[in-house]
Amino acid sequence: MKIPLNWISLYSDISTLLQNKWITDLAHLYSIHTAEIDAIERFWQEKKVVIWKVIEAGPHPDSDHLNIVQVDLWALWATQIVCWANNVIWAKYVPVATVGSVLKWDFEIKSARLRWQESNWMICSEDELDLQDTRAPWIMRLEEYFNPKILEDNIWKSFFDLKINILGFNGLPYESALKDIVFEIDNKFITNRPDLFSVEWNAREFSAIFDLPFANYENQYVFSDNKLNVNILTDKVLSYHLVKVNDVQSAESPFSIKYTLYKSWINPKFDLVDMTNYVMTELGQPMHAFDADKIVGSITVRPAKSGETLLALNWETYKLDERDTVIADDVKVLAIWWIIWGQDSAISDTTKDIYIESACFEASSIRLSAQRLWVRTDSSTRYEKSLDPLLTYKALSRALDFLKFVWKNWDISGDFEYLNKSALKNVELILDPEFVRTKIGVFIPNAEIERILKALWFEFLHKDSKYIVTVPSWRVTKDISIKEDLAEEIWRVYWYDKVPETPMIWEQIVYGDNKSLTLRQNTQNYFAWKGWLEVYNYSFSNESLDEKIGITDNKNAIRILNAYSNEFTILRRKMIANLLVNVADNKKIWDSFSFFEISKIEWKEESGFKEMPKIAWISYSTAFAAFQSDMIWFINSMIPNIAYSIKQWTSLDSYPYLHPNKSGELILSNGDVLWYFWYINPQVATNFDLDDSKVLYFELDFKSLLDLSQQTDHVFKDLPKYPWIDREINFVMNENTATWEVVWIIKNVNPLIKNVRVVDTYRSEEKLWINKKSVTFAAYLLDYEKTITDDEALSIQNSIIKELSKIWIELRK
Repeated sequence: MKIPLNWISLYSDISTLLQNKWITDLAHLYSIHTAEIDAIERFWQEKKVVIWKVIEAGPHPDSDHLNIVQVDLWALWATQIVCWANNVIWAKYVPVATVGSVLKWDFEIKSARLRWQESNWMICSEDELDLQDTRAPWIMRLEEYFNPKILEDNIWKSFFDLKINILGFNGLPYESALKDIVFEIDNKFITNRPDLFSVEWNAREFSAIFDLPFANYENQYVFSDNKLNVNILTDKVLSYHLVKVNDVQSAESPFSIKYTLYKSWINPKFDLVDMTNYVMTELGQPMHAFDADKIVGSITVRPAKSGETLLALNWETYKLDERDTVIADDVKVLAIWWIIWGQDSAISDTTKDIYIESACFEASSIRLSAQRLWVRTDSSTRYEKSLDPLLTYKALSRALDFLKFVWKNWDISGDFEYLNKSALKNVELILDPEFVRTKIGVFIPNAEIERILKALWFEFLHKDSKYIVTVPSWRVTKDISIKEDLAEEIWRVYWYDKVPETPMIWEQIVYGDNKSLTLRQNTQNYFAWKGWLEVYNYSFSNESLDEKIGITDNKNAIRILNAYSNEFTILRRKMIANLLVNVADNKKIWDSFSFFEISKIEWKEESGFKEMPKIAWISYSTAFAAFQSDMIWFINSMIPNIAYSIKQWTSLDSYPYLHPNKSGELILSNGDVLWYFWYINPQVATNFDLDDSKVLYFELDFKSLLDLSQQTDHVFKDLPKYPWIDREINFVMNENTATWEVVWIIKNVNPLIKNVRVVDTYRSEEKLWINKKSVTFAAYLLDYEKTITDDEALSIQNSIIKELSKIWIELRK
C-alpha cells in the first residue's frame, strides 16, 4: 500500500513533522507505532530543475526533427537548448533541467553539441520528471497545467515548489505541493487492519501518534425517493449502494488526479475510472462504475449459474458455478463478486451515463472465489480483509465529490440502498485503567488513555473507575474483540520504548543444547564455508511440476483445498523439483553455482499424514570430484567413524529423477539408506532445460543424520608417537564396480589401515580392456605402539591384493 504524504495532510496536516524530522526517522516512528514502512519514495528532482520562459523557438537548420529554443537566463541573457519535441514551438513556460541535474533513471544533464548547435541543459517531459509512468510524446508545456500568472511569478525558481489542487472535501480543491514523499506500507503487517488499506485511516494514525488535529470527512449524499430496480438474492451481500448518474461525458482526468494516482502506484485511465480508483485508495472501499447504456433491465446480485461465463476486463474468460456470486442484468453477467468486472459493461471514451456502485460482501466467499478462479485484484485484496459495511455509503458520497471536482454537470436519476443490519457487529468492552497499566508495566495517566482512545475513534463512557468502550465499526470486523486488544492499542500509540526495561526476577532454567538446531547450524556453517548458497523454497508443489521429475502417481499427495495459486496445489513430496526450478532460473545468470536447502517433505499414508526433514544439495557445475569430496567430508565431519557402503546405481521406481547408471545410495551398516546422490535423469534435465551432465544432486535424511550424530561415541586418543606410512596400489576392475565399496574392503583388511583414499582413476580401451578402469588407492598405515617396518607394510599390501582378488580385482601390471 503506497501512501503519498501530501494526501495524508488533507486529513491531518503533517507538514510540521516533515519540516522538523528526518524522513527516515518519521518512517521509523510510524513503523514502531502502526505498520512497517517498507520503502520511501521521493517524488521530486533536485533544485536544479527550474521554471524558465521561452523567448524564441524554431526549427533546427540542420535537422528535420530537432528545434532550437532560446530561454531567458535569469533576465541577463538568453541561452540555447536543442529540443526534440515539436510542441516546444508553442510553449511559453517549460521545466528545464540545468547542468548537473540527475533525472529519472540516474540520467545526468550535461552541455553538448547536437547537429553542430550548442545545447545547454534540457527541457523535460512529464515522465522525465517522474510525474507519470508512460513515455510522454512531447515536452511539458507548463501553461497547460498551471496558471500563467503563477508561472510568471516563479520564473527561475524550482519547478517542484509549484502547487497543485487535489480533491478536497465536498468536491472543493485542496492545495498540495508538487514535491511529495510516498511511504510504502508492507501489506503483511496490516492483514488484520483492513482500514489501513486507505489514506484516510493512515492519516488517523498520524493524528493519534503525533497528537495532531484530524479533519473527518462526513457523508454528504442523501438518498432520494426515486429507487432503481435492484434485486439482492444472496445473504453474502452485507451492504449495496447504487446511483445512476446522467450526463457525465468520459474525459481525461486533471493532471493533479493522474499524478496522485501515479504516486499511489495506480495507472490513470480516464476520469470515470480514475474516480473509483481514487476513492478506493483514499477510503479503502472498492468501487465500480459501468456504462448505464449497456445495462439491460434491472440489476441483480445473485449466485452464479453453473456454466455461466464472463469476459473480464483483463480479456480473460472465466467459467462460473454456484459457488460464485455475480452482479448481472436481465441478460448477462456484469461482474464476479467485486473481484473483476466484464467487458460488456465497461466504460469507454463515449460513455455518457453511468451507474456508480459501492458494496460490501462476505470476506471468506470473496477469497474462495478468487482462489478458485486464480484472479486477484485490488478490490479482492481489500474485501478479503473484511471491510466495514458502513463504509459503502461514505464512499458513494466521495465519488460524487470527485465528479464535482472534475467539473461534471451531472444529474442523478435514481439510487438504491441496502444494508444487512444483522451483519453489523456491536462490540463494547469494559476497560479498567489499572488493567492497562499492569498489562503494559508502566504508569499511564487516565488523561493519556482517554486521549489515545479518542484519537483512535473509540467512544467510551465512565462507569465507576472503568471505561465502557465502544469499538468503531471499521475495527470490529477483524481486529478489536477483547480488552487486551485495547491495551495493545494504547500501548503502541503511547510508544513501546517508554516502557522501562525490567530484569526478570524469577528463576530461569537453562536447558541443554537443541541437538536438531545445532546440527542445522553446523550444516549451514559447513556449506557457507564451502561458498554454497542456502535457498528457501515454499513447501508447496503441483502435479505438473512433479510430473517433470517423473512422479505421476498422486495418490499420496496432500492437496491444499484453498490453494492460493495453481503453482501451490499440493505439499511437496520431493525436494528436488523446487531446487531444479532454482537452478533453471539462475543458470541464465551464472555459469557455475551450488545451492543447499534444509526443509521438509510431506505425504500421506493410510495411517495419516507424514513428514520428513531433509537436507538437499544441488550443484550446476562440471567439477564432480570437488562436489563428491565436499559431501564425503560433510558426512565424516558430522558423524565420524560411521560405517557405510555405497551402491552405485538407483532404481527408477524409487528415484525417477536420478540417472539410472550415474547415481547411487549411501547405505548404513544396518541397511538403511542415509542419502542418494549424483547425476539426474537426462529426461528430467530436459524438462527443466538443463544439461544433465552439469547437474549434481545429493539428498540426505536429516533425522537419520541427527540420530547418528547423537549415537556416535567420541573417544579421544593421544597424538601418535610413531610415524605413519602410506602405500599406493593400482588395481584394474570392472567399470561397474563401486569404487567406494573397494575402499571399504581395503579399510577392513587390517586394523593398522587407518584411512584409504582414491588417488586417481584411469580409463583406456587401448591399454586396458573394454569396460575396465584402473584405480589407484592410497592406504595410510599407523601403529600407536611402534614403528611399522617395511616387512609389515609389505605384508599388509599383499593382504589387500589377496582380499581384492576374491572379487576379481587384479593388481595392475
